[in-house]
Amino acid sequence: MKRKPPLPERNPVGLFGGYGGVDRTRPRLGNPDGTFSTEETVTVPLDGKWANLPSIVDGKRPPKGRSPEDWAVEQYRKGKNKPVGMFDTLRQALDHARARTEALGKILK
Repeated sequence: MKRKPPLPERNPVGLFGGYGGVDRTRPRLGNPDGTFSTEETVTVPLDGKWANLPSIVDGKRPPKGRSPEDWAVEQYRKGKNKPVGMFDTLRQALDHARARTEALGKILK
């Protein structure tokens, strides 16, 4: 069984500094299960690296019929969103995305 990376107690540079700090002013979008999201990301190959890109842009999820990955890359190319992380490997990107999601959940309760 693979172990998840430990969650830091504070706001570490690897999760919220540098790329993609925490923006507490983002709108809270409702989810079908009653929870909310301020950020949803996709992991995509981008410019020779693996990027975690927000797929909620300007408070909106991708339009119906659009894949979150295509939407996020399009918005990135238009300069409307920035990566919350860039990594050499897919594993690094996915591990960072999971840790960031868990940490954001604790911060934005």
